[in-house]
Amino acid sequence: MIGAPHPSVLESRALRLLHRIGIKPLAVEVKVGGDGRYRIDILLDPTVAMEVDGYTYHAAPELKAEDERRRNRIRMSGVFVLVYDWTEVLRDGRRIASECHESIAKYGSGPASARASRATSVS
Repeated sequence: MIGAPHPSVLESRALRLLHRIGIKPLAVEVKVGGDGRYRIDILLDPTVAMEVDGYTYHAAPELKAEDERRRNRIRMSGVFVLVYDWTEVLRDGRRIASECHESIAKYGSGPASARASRATSVS
């Protein structure tokens, strides 16, 4: 299921970067889990996600700890999660491109038909 919020400025920059490197995300702001409790910023493949951490919602220690708990639950459901911050998205596009392509190749779920059927089955 796709959530309601619009992408943040950082998410928009990450999406433009993905477009430049030839990756078309399946969805953004994806709610996952049986109750939709968790949200993935960018779903690259049903089993590969990208999270981008801006300062406002991710800098404080308690917020960072909650991010890691949430991401651990997402990982435990079988989704490989890449995490980048503002500086990386702006200055390290080449490395991000390499890591995204490599992660999709290594952890991706296969043909588009399988992707579509599993995109919302993350627990």
